[in-house]
Amino acid sequence: MTEISLENVKDIYAEDFEIKYDVAHLEYLGFEEVTGYKVYNSPTDLNGVLRFIIASQGEEYGINEDTVILKLKFKAKAIGTAVVDSTKARIADSEQEYVLKQENCLEDSILIEATDVNKSGQYTLLDLAIDAKYFKYLAANVDPVKYNAQQAGDEYVNDDDLLFIVEQMLSNPDYLPIM
Repeated sequence: MTEISLENVKDIYAEDFEIKYDVAHLEYLGFEEVTGYKVYNSPTDLNGVLRFIIASQGEEYGINEDTVILKLKFKAKAIGTAVVDSTKARIADSEQEYVLKQENCLEDSILIEATDVNKSGQYTLLDLAIDAKYFKYLAANVDPVKYNAQQAGDEYVNDDDLLFIVEQMLSNPDYLPIM
């Protein structure tokens, strides 16, 4: 989950901004609203570009300090560094609106590291078999000393985890199919 915040402002009550994210490393799953701030449009993912229009829900939610206004949910697609960048933004207090310069829009990078399930250092069919055995288990209950069952998605071992393992196997040049 990535938090989107507004910083160094005074009495801001509405925001209209664009977010770009690295589609090679991340899959957009949706967003989570933060108490006091509501998303009033239906963001559509346009190949890694999302637009959000948010408004405060009352005077007590006017932004005057560093404030998280939205949480974005992503699923890792590949190991590496992914960038989530706010590229355009317009904000408004109750008297006027302001266009933020691009250098004032924030960029964040997410380091995506993965430890294979059996901690051997390489994704193989064995990793897939282990997570398949523990399908629907709470990942934290799958012997964390021995296994890293949580590979993607939520805290349960499910299809997201198995798909991630297969993607890692297929992208591993040292783990080729049987000839």
